Amino acid sequence: AKLLSLIIIASGIIFHELYIIKTFYPYEPSYFNVVVGGTKTVAEKKLFDAEYWASGVKEAIDFIKSQKKPNTVVYTCFLRHLAYFYKTPDMVITPVTSPADYAIVPNSASYFSLPIAFYKNYHTLVYTVSRGGADLFYVFSYTNPIGFNCGYETETSF
Repeated sequence: AKLLSLIIIASGIIFHELYIIKTFYPYEPSYFNVVVGGTKTVAEKKLFDAEYWASGVKEAIDFIKSQKKPNTVVYTCFLRHLAYFYKTPDMVITPVTSPADYAIVPNSASYFSLPIAFYKNYHTLVYTVSRGGADLFYVFSYTNPIGFNCGYETETSF
């Protein structure tokens, strides 16, 4: 009876972990369990930062690459050094908001709720990195010359 209980519990844990991997890969750090309402609830209600580690930078830059616009200028709100790592040779990663073709912003309410609101109101959302029903990262196309300076606490000297 004890062995059967152990097998059932271990199987439940293994299947739960496989579910997380299948649903959130490669953004497993963005998973939140049902105790806090799940990742979708956390992101929608801004309970925690849904995208704290900026793992969505690669997918956001990959989307911008797929647009095949030469000499694309990208403003990043978070961890600019990751964007440098994933960019193409003709892509410019800029520390200033203007002139830029795109802005990428993580869904991190504790740092970036104002930039997210600004970009949603004044620019066009063209791509969202999502997992488990939650928005993790946003790509905005600039539709006017005004941007929102954000991320100074994470500036790099690149």
